[in-house]
Amino acid sequence: MMRGQNLITSISLILGLFWALPLAAEPLQVIYGTRMGGEVRNGYPIQLLELALKKSGRAYDLLAYDLPITQARAFLELEKKRSITVHYAGTSADLESRFLPVRIPVYRGLLGYRVFIIHPDNQLLFSRIDSLEKLAGLRAGQGTGWADIGILEHSGLIVMAAPYESLLKMIELKRIDYFPRGINEAHPEVAQHQNRFPRLAVEKELLLVYPFAQFYFVNRDNQALHDAIRTGLVRAYEDGSFMALFNQHPHVKDMMAKVRLAERRRFDIPNPLMTRETLSIPADYWHEPLKLF
Repeated sequence: MMRGQNLITSISLILGLFWALPLAAEPLQVIYGTRMGGEVRNGYPIQLLELALKKSGRAYDLLAYDLPITQARAFLELEKKRSITVHYAGTSADLESRFLPVRIPVYRGLLGYRVFIIHPDNQLLFSRIDSLEKLAGLRAGQGTGWADIGILEHSGLIVMAAPYESLLKMIELKRIDYFPRGINEAHPEVAQHQNRFPRLAVEKELLLVYPFAQFYFVNRDNQALHDAIRTGLVRAYEDGSFMALFNQHPHVKDMMAKVRLAERRRFDIPNPLMTRETLSIPADYWHEPLKLF
């Protein structure tokens, strides 16, 4: 009798494993939210995401959500497990607690390299700034709820918060003096909004730098997708394909050519909001780690 029960148990286990196999082989559903900036800005992060998925060895379906959405909406959809399964954004302690971050910076930390969107009439004003103290006498703008607000205020900078497009209008009306944007963001955004906001320019001489990373985020219950993206990114670094994509992507090359990092007056400030886990990211994954930390 005992032998018969053991046989039944063994058959049940085998059948369980058999029926589980198709589930394990199910492609990962990777649905990203198209940003309100359009495909020009999406190009590199999405190509990097696809590279990571290919390197992961997992089967996957990569799709775009059909309508552009704001960052706040994207994270709401991600949290509620609706519409999208991955989103990339500048990190914060709050996001890292609510979602699973893939802690390999998408832009190698260059999101923390900030140039300014300004009114073109104000270039001379910024040309005279040679210290952080002088910059602190001007008014910056940042998006409502953005983590950058706390970073800038921690270093004594004046920050006004408003919705994104309101900030562009405030620059034109000179209600704020500058809108710090990542070097991957400033020039494409000025070009994109040229028709609606023609009195915008990228400031030519200054660079504000703080440790800051943009990560891929997934729902906390989606460990499989998190692990696939992370595994793929690590493998892409190991075989050189990450840096090949980074250095050769037209958007990245155009970004580096336009901002001329080495020619700008650089002001470094700390980021008091970085989590211990993000601070422990290996140096190989950052641009200029010795200058950042």
